[in-house]
Formats: sequence, structure tokens, C-alpha cells
Amino acid sequence: MIEPGNRPTFLRWSRKSSTDARAWVATFAFIVSAFLSLIYLLCRVGFGTPIGRPLALMGLSGWLTMVPFGLHLVLREAEARYSWFTSESFLALATILVTAFVGWLVPRAGLNPFPLFGAAGGLGALLLIARQFTLSAGRSTKWFLAATVLMSVWIAGVEWANGFLSPLILENVILNGGTSKVDTWYLSSISNMVQLHGVASHGLNGIPSLSYHYGSGWLFAQFANLTGMPVFDFFNLGVPVVLIPIFFRGILVTANDLRDRRANEQFRSLHESPLIWALLAAATIGALPPMALHAGGIWASGPILSESYVTAIALSLFAIGTFGCFWMDWSDPSPGKTGKSSSALMLLGFIPLTLAGIGIIKVSQLLLLLTMVGWFFLRRSLWKKPLAVVSILLTFALALLVYRHVVTPERATGFSPLHFMQFIPTAAWIFFPFIHLFWTWAYALLRIYLLRIRDLRELGTALKSGRIPDVEFVVLLGIVGLIPGNVFDISSDQYYFSDYQRWVALTMLLGSPAILTLLGNWFAELGERGQRLPSLAKKTGIVLLAPFAITMVFTALTWGSRLVSANLATRREIQSVAGTLPSEGVGLGFVRALKSGPSGLSSFRSSQLRPLADANTIQLALKASPRFELVSKLRGLGEASWQQRRETVLFVQPDVQQFWSLLPRAPLCVYSAMVAPAVAGIPVLQGVPPGCEIPVAQLGGNYRKVDRWELEADATSSAVCAQARQKGFRRVLRIRPAQNNRISVIPLDCGA
Repeated sequence: MIEPGNRPTFLRWSRKSSTDARAWVATFAFIVSAFLSLIYLLCRVGFGTPIGRPLALMGLSGWLTMVPFGLHLVLREAEARYSWFTSESFLALATILVTAFVGWLVPRAGLNPFPLFGAAGGLGALLLIARQFTLSAGRSTKWFLAATVLMSVWIAGVEWANGFLSPLILENVILNGGTSKVDTWYLSSISNMVQLHGVASHGLNGIPSLSYHYGSGWLFAQFANLTGMPVFDFFNLGVPVVLIPIFFRGILVTANDLRDRRANEQFRSLHESPLIWALLAAATIGALPPMALHAGGIWASGPILSESYVTAIALSLFAIGTFGCFWMDWSDPSPGKTGKSSSALMLLGFIPLTLAGIGIIKVSQLLLLLTMVGWFFLRRSLWKKPLAVVSILLTFALALLVYRHVVTPERATGFSPLHFMQFIPTAAWIFFPFIHLFWTWAYALLRIYLLRIRDLRELGTALKSGRIPDVEFVVLLGIVGLIPGNVFDISSDQYYFSDYQRWVALTMLLGSPAILTLLGNWFAELGERGQRLPSLAKKTGIVLLAPFAITMVFTALTWGSRLVSANLATRREIQSVAGTLPSEGVGLGFVRALKSGPSGLSSFRSSQLRPLADANTIQLALKASPRFELVSKLRGLGEASWQQRRETVLFVQPDVQQFWSLLPRAPLCVYSAMVAPAVAGIPVLQGVPPGCEIPVAQLGGNYRKVDRWELEADATSSAVCAQARQKGFRRVLRIRPAQNNRISVIPLDCGA
């Protein structure tokens, strides 16, 4: 055992240091991954889930967390100067991209190093957690764990109880056709086609290309390659377990980098600071009831409902943290702060390529950041620097190429003043700018207060002198974000523009030691004054503040209860199909069991709880559905090798009614066909049934409404193969009906 005094220098960090704050962020991220994995396994008890998949994803999460954290420690030890390329923000971005590239190589090289990556990441995270908890045992640790678990419950509820993702998504399709929300099928089909063919497509009629921001789908496909799981499973399990911790790290790691550059005083970490927890929870879970948030144009479920948006937020925050570290050196007149090669790498490489990558993930973030880059270039008079001029031209040129690549002309909308405000209750319009831009105003006003700017004249002087560029940045970002949806008809996509300022402002607020110290002093002063107040005044203060804390806890638990209810509803439906449904509900049975004492509880477990998770009952009910065999076969087809699936296309005969009506609640019948490319990862030869309305904006104009099948159910094998070869496939799997609701899959070798 290494004694504390004999540890390498970079392993010896003190409490309240920058490194300790970073260590607690890494600890928080991995515990969230672990707890979400546990919730997923509990939701699938009785349904049969390989435990290796959640463990693999925990290993991936640990790897993506520990590598940038560890490299930052080592590089900071080796280099006294704090450079942008030693910042944890940059290292986090680099780790994600390098790991994704390794995932891209896996099917092509036939070698997967992930068992080593995953084991190293998981073990490193566990050792870090053990170190942090061993050295910091006490009340703070208990509160840290409680807050982390509460945040995990909220995440699980938002992700898995909203109808988009679910631990039992395929089982629900088998039982009742699933929900009306089709995003998972839509996005998984694109991700699978990107993984197999390098083309953004739904795979509904071969692989016609689609103009769409597919970057997150590409990223998830590479992570799925690494962990050895189907892309569809990664969407349902990997997005919550891996991606959401990255989102929180995007906020907290970037904030730590900004704080590291601004102050050398002791840090308040996530472990010891109730203030940081309060700010983080208020911005994510919400300190106001969902109805009030909606009135302010804020998503009650936060940004994590959209996988592409939350990915873009995380990566863009890492990019902002990296650029912030660079700018503090580049704008410093001291000699030797930033070398020419480092500046060229940032301006000619990092900025243009990062913005282009973010645009492929979410074009709304590209447009916002591009606007801010242009403002920064003009505001800081960077046209005087040739390198900056080349950088801005290159950045805008790449952005234009990306925009034309991912935005279909069919999505163009008309002029519609105040269109976004139609989604806001009229009575709440007066509160909208205050609630919607709350975090932007909070940061701006606190910074102005700290700088002792007392009136508009002094504010104007500060603006003219460039004294508060950070305030200008967040306020302008908030204003610019409100413009698209209030000028054009872009429906709910406006959220992706106007909501972004919240996360940038929150990150900058958490990254300001002066603001955190100011708020901490205010609360401490209030506490001291409270001790001197009469008892009635103290109670009044508690009553006034308590609703905000209670709302956050209640909202988190409400989302968690929705997940429990949804899972229980599926299990009760299974019991109903199997004929084993108890005569009374679980709640009533539990109340009666409590009244009966230990014997009643024992009877309740055997009669109510165990049957809910009985594997035989579950399988019996699922197999009774006419959709069971079809979904099972699609799952089986998805287990074929990467090369086999690349050469294969499905021909689902028109008379396979189970397939064409898989999603009866979907808004359009064309979405049922997406189940095949989403689950099996194989495109369909003809995936648009006659009479189906085609959402041109969503499908990119590559599909048209048809009046009849091009290939009928009795089409010959030669006719099917001819169409397959025309679309570039040499193998067809013909799916046709058999007796007793069964499905048969006939392979056809169509040659070169």
C-alpha cells in the first residue's frame, strides 16, 4: 500500500483545491451512471437482460470521465503553465472523439480494445470514489450521495417515463404497439444507416440520403460498436447512462476550468457546497412547478429529452471552456503566454472544426455560436490580426457547407412574427423574458454588482471600454436565441435556440469564484441574521424559501414515480394477458398487508410482487401477441455481423400485416416501417406503404406518397433481387407470413 506521503505528486491533492473539485465532479458523474444502470436493471427484472451491457456502459462512462481527469492531473504536473490543451475541457472533447474513432475502427479492423478501456475506466472511477469517500467521510458525503441519487431518479424518470425511451420499449410494442412517440425509431434508424453505410438515411427504400443533423447518431453508433450492443439498445440504455453524465460534466468541468484561470483561492467543490447543488438542481430539475416553467417557455423535462440537443450542449460547453482558457492567454500582453503554433492550432483547426462538428450534431447551436464568433471578432477588433481573419473566413465557410449538408430545403418556413409566443399563455407574456432568461439576467446582474457599476452611465462606459465582455456575450446570446422562433414559424424547434443561453449562463455563473463567494456570503449573512431574529421571523423565512426546495424534490420524485407507474402498468398488462392478474391492485394489497402484520406482508410478496417479475408469466404473455415473433426475428437479424448487414436489405411482403401496423399509435403509418432499420439495423427494400402520408420535412424529400406496391406479395425472387441490386445490395431477406401468425425469413442470394 502506498503511504499518503509517498504518493506521486499528482495524486496528492488537498481538500478545497481545484483538483479536489474536479475529482468530485468525476465521482458524481460515475455514480449517476451506476445508479441509472441499477434502475434499468430493476425495471427489467424478469424480462432477461444481460448484465454485461450496463456494466459495459458504466465502463465506457468511467473511461470518458477518468481519462480527461487523469490526463489533466498529469499534464498540469508536467507543465507549470496552464494551456488550453491541458484544460480538462479540451481533454474531455479529445477523449470523446478519439474513443468514437476507435469505435469506428472496430468493425473494420475486427479488433475491439474496449474490454481494456472499459475495465480501466470502471476501475479508475471506483478507486477515485473510494479515495474521495475515505478522505471525506461525514455529513457532507451523506448529503452528496443523497443529492446524487435524487438527481439520478429525476434523470431516470425524464428519460424512461416520457414515452420516447423505455427499458421495456420492445415489450410494449409487442404487447400493445407502443406509444405515439416515434423519435426513438426515427433516430435509431438513421444511426444504424450511418453506422453501416456512412449515409444519413431512414433505410425505408434502400438508403437514400437525408439532410439531417445526424452527428449524435454517428457518435452513438461508434459507442455501440465499442460496447458490442445494437444501436437501438444504446439509444435506450446508453444515452441515459453515458450521455447524461457527459452533459453534467460539460457544465461542471467547464466551470472548473474557468474558475481555475480566474482564482487561486480555495475551491468549493460539489461535495461541500450546497450552493452549487442548489444552482445546478434549480436549472435542471427546476425550482418552480412544471406549469410555471411552461409559462416561461422552459421545458419542464429539461434538455435531456433530446439526445442531439444535450450532446450539442455538452460538447459546445467543453469547446467554450477550451476557448476561454486560450483567450485568457492570447489576450494577455505578457510575453510567452501563447506560442504561434498553439494559436494557429486553435484558430485554424479547433474553432472551425469544432463548430462544424457541433453543427452536424445540432444546427441551432451552430447558428448561435457562429453569430457569437462573428460578434467576438468584431467586438475585439480581431480584423487587425491576420490569423484571426483567416480563422473567421474558414469558420464561416465550413459552417455554410455543414448547413447545406444537414438542413433540407423542405424545412424552410415562412415569416411569422411572435410565432413562439403562441406556445406561451397570453397572461404569462409579461413574465416570459424574466423567467425564460432568468440565468442570463442572474449572471449579468451579479457581475455588474460585483464591478460596482451603479447606473446606466457607468454601464455604458463599461460596455464601451470592453470591461464586461462576458456579460455582453451571455446577454447577446439570450437575445439572439429568441429571434428565430419569433420571426419564423419553426414550431417547438425554437426551444433549441432560446434555451441554450440557460446552460451557458449557468456554466459561467458556476465558473465565477467571485459570484459564488458573493452568493455564499449573502446566504451566510442571512443565516447569521436569522439567528438573531425572533422565532416567528425565522419560521416565516423558512416558509418562504421551503417551497423552492420542496418543489425540486417533489419534481424529481414525481418523475421517478412516473417511471415506476409505467413499468408497473406493463407488468400488470402482462399478468392480464397471462390470466394471472390479482383481483386487487398493488396499492390496496399493500395497505391490507400492512394491517395484517408480518404474515400479511409475506402473503403480499408471494401473491403480488413475485408474479410481477415471474419470467415464465412474462414470456407466456409476450408469446401470445401476434407481434412477438416478428419483433424477435428483427432482433435476431440485428445480431448478424457488420459486414453481413452491410450487404443485406429486407423485403417485407405487403401481406405481413404485423409489420406494417407495428406502431398503430404513430402519427403516420410510415413510422411502422422504421422499426426494421431501427431494430435490425438493415434497410427495407420498399418501406412506404401505399396511401401513407409522407412528412417531407422529416424524411428529407426522398420519399413520395405511392398509390400501389412496386413489388407485390407474389413478386418473384428475380424481381426482388433486381431491385435490390439496383440499390446496391447483393443479399435479400424476404419476410413473409406463415401459418398461425408466424413469420418466415427466406434468404435470397442476389449475386454481385
